[in-house]
Amino acid sequence: MAESSQIRVFATSHYQMAFQGLKTIIESTQRPIHWLGHEPPSHSILSTLERKKPNVLVADPSILQLDFNLPKKLQELSIGLLIMIPDRDLAQQESLFKAGAKAVLTWNETSGTFISALEQVAQLKIWFSPELGMRLMNRIINGHGDEAISDDALHIGQLSNREKQIIVYVLRYPDATTDSLARYLHLSPSTVRNYLSDIYKKLEIKGKAALIAFSHVNQLFIHPYN
Repeated sequence: MAESSQIRVFATSHYQMAFQGLKTIIESTQRPIHWLGHEPPSHSILSTLERKKPNVLVADPSILQLDFNLPKKLQELSIGLLIMIPDRDLAQQESLFKAGAKAVLTWNETSGTFISALEQVAQLKIWFSPELGMRLMNRIINGHGDEAISDDALHIGQLSNREKQIIVYVLRYPDATTDSLARYLHLSPSTVRNYLSDIYKKLEIKGKAALIAFSHVNQLFIHPYN
């Protein structure tokens, strides 16, 4: 992120009414987030971004049709790409992450979800929905085509659906305390601690840092574009 802790957001889309909702959320939050404006998608978007210097570009998928290398160029400018789509289509979300998006949200997300995603993307970190996290984790558990299932995958297969959900939230909020995770999951802190303890035992690891590293190695989430 830039030296200032303020998050600067610029948007590009043909759906101006949808962006009015996002603008309202940003302007009403107490967080240090600044709305820089928006314009329709065009081949001159990079010039605009170099002038506006946002931390986050919010766009619809059409922006990738103008320049397939845009995510890589944004990465070089330290700008995170957040894509907005109308429906919670998990297959589309996954393809957009592979194309280089840092986050994919629907237009009807809560204001808290928008703000959380913006804060992660501004740091060039991945933000994904719990549903997509579960989809990717189940894919690892079920194997990939003819690939052999590793010992780690067998350990992952021992996890309950609730334990997988806990892992998804740990990956989404890697800096969150147990109390914060408990609030996100609507569970008590002691319950979350018990789940984490069981997860560590099943995966044969120790601690949250090891869980995050384990997830990187076993691709339990989509890696950033590089």
